[in-house]
Amino acid sequence: MLMNNLDPEVAERPEDLVVYGGSGKAARNWTATTRSCDRSRRWENDETLIVQIRKARRGVPTHEHAPRVLISNSMLVPKWATWDEFRRLEALGLTMYGQMTAGSWIYIGPRASFREPTRP
Repeated sequence: MLMNNLDPEVAERPEDLVVYGGSGKAARNWTATTRSCDRSRRWENDETLIVQIRKARRGVPTHEHAPRVLISNSMLVPKWATWDEFRRLEALGLTMYGQMTAGSWIYIGPRASFREPTRP
């Protein structure tokens, strides 16, 4: 699903990992994208990958019916949930605007077989 989001036929700027909406990214950076894809090749049926702010953190033992990936996007405490604070954190690489489908890697793009990430 991650690579479907970044398919050049549907992504706004796949070379920048932007799926749509100007800054709605599918991943933090190309290093994080490659690591997530590498990690997915080693998954067991009873494992879930934890992704925080578009960076794979670790796999945890679960069970074969558990989600394959759990993703946490752009979480800000309401007191600091302003665009100025968000942009400051985004510039530091500590958060990103994942948007709904871009950030959770769901249903955008053709349903093709798995492709290796293509870094521009």
